[in-house]
Amino acid sequence: MFDMRGIGKKIAALRKAKDMTQVELADLLGISYQAVSNWERGDTMPDIAKLGDLSKIFEISIDDLLGNGKEAGIVEDILKEEKIDAKKHDKKIWESILPLLRPKMVDDIFENLDDLDDDWLLMLAPFLQQDKLDEWVQKAYQDNDKISLVALAPFVSKHVLSKLANQEASKDEDIKFEWVIALAPFLDREAVNELGYAVYQKRGPGKMVALAPFMSSETIEKIIENESKDGDFSKVMMLLPFSRQGFSNVFKNQFKAHFKQDMTAFKNQFKDMKKNMKQSFKHDDEEDTEAETDTASTEDKESDTKA
Repeated sequence: MFDMRGIGKKIAALRKAKDMTQVELADLLGISYQAVSNWERGDTMPDIAKLGDLSKIFEISIDDLLGNGKEAGIVEDILKEEKIDAKKHDKKIWESILPLLRPKMVDDIFENLDDLDDDWLLMLAPFLQQDKLDEWVQKAYQDNDKISLVALAPFVSKHVLSKLANQEASKDEDIKFEWVIALAPFLDREAVNELGYAVYQKRGPGKMVALAPFMSSETIEKIIENESKDGDFSKVMMLLPFSRQGFSNVFKNQFKAHFKQDMTAFKNQFKDMKKNMKQSFKHDDEEDTEAETDTASTEDKESDTKA
């Protein structure tokens, strides 16, 4: 690792030896004097291009300026645009150098690096250009699906991360809720909806409130509707604030649905009752008619007998 404070003190000493102000040095480098001040305090480091400029201004070698043999040698090779075998050098050395490099330089240096594992990708991710990182992560995932999408999530584009997350979920029958939660802030809405609903179908609504801020209101409402068909909102009460309709409308819609069902059932029962009553009245009328007929017949017989 570079000794930032030591390098800062050296820059300050070399500047003063040249009888230059921070502003004058900044003007020569095309930067602000605040940047020079930050270097000299050891708060930040010059990038690799500025190290080359400082070397020329102070008439010293990069090695003398940085005071670190291996790292300084690599920096000088990069400035000379010499081809570098990236894996020839230890990761610890690259961890020191990468913050000094521009993204295009990092892309070029590691262009032909094969077999990128988690360690290399995680080290390079903050320093690569977006399209190059996306390309490498997809290649590494296809070659070795054990790379950590969660660890790389802050650096990979939403589109690529969402695609890989869906591929991973389709292969894993038991989607880990914690895995989805960790990825959710970095995925696009459609991917969160798909993963979240898949988790809900396997594990129920219990923990869905943690995913709710990242899911669409339509998907949340679908879960609420599924879980409250019997009018019981207890399982999804915590999801209601994330519904576009809110509690009152969801409750009202459910009440209407249940009321409609109840009214339909009541109407059917009433129709059956009317039908039964009609049949009953008809039966009673028929019995009365038969009784009257029997009575009249009896009276006629009695009259004939008397006569």
